[in-house]
Amino acid sequence: MLEGMTPRVAGAHTCKVGTVLSMLEQSDADLLRGFLEDTNWSSNNLANSLRERDVYLSIHTIIKHRKRLCAC
Repeated sequence: MLEGMTPRVAGAHTCKVGTVLSMLEQSDADLLRGFLEDTNWSSNNLANSLRERDVYLSIHTIIKHRKRLCAC
């Protein structure tokens, strides 16, 4: 079952943050990129605030993206 399994190539895909960024209007995508870089926004607070605006990113997805541990 696991024969031939290989690690994913870094940068070959995007995480959900990257997917959401590509779906947003440019102005909203720029704002979200700024929020992700802003240390005044905790990952939990950012996830909750986005959810209130019907943008669903989990705290764990945001943390991984911020730490550059995601598929991006």
